[in-house]
Amino acid sequence: METTRRRSMSPQRRLRIFEAHSGKCHLCSREIVAGEAWDVEHVRALALGGEDADANCAPAHRKCHVDKGDGQRIAHAKRQKASSLGIRAKSGFPKPIKAPKPSTKPSLPHRLLYAPQGDDPANCFTRVSDGKYHGETT
Repeated sequence: METTRRRSMSPQRRLRIFEAHSGKCHLCSREIVAGEAWDVEHVRALALGGEDADANCAPAHRKCHVDKGDGQRIAHAKRQKASSLGIRAKSGFPKPIKAPKPSTKPSLPHRLLYAPQGDDPANCFTRVSDGKYHGETT
């Protein structure tokens, strides 16, 4: 559903719509008297797929127009459209970072990878394999 662009509402167009409806509010069916505030209202809202043509426009008392409130219907239609297109709404707050859970497994003892051997500074560390130092006998 695509939103229709709104044309400008000239005084001639307002008068044409007013006279087409005999000067009656299309929401409450009461007559709009001279000097009373009124709006040209889209019978089917533009955001809900209505056209911006005189056939879709009608006069309405300003209070009736405000009370009609298409806002919730329009918001619902936009959410449905976004959902059908696979667009997800942003959450209001960022998700908190969870602390890592403590491990239930016992930790392994520290194992040396290199062990000192001899007094020679060039070769003072030797790799440990199988838990034994190189050259060590048991």
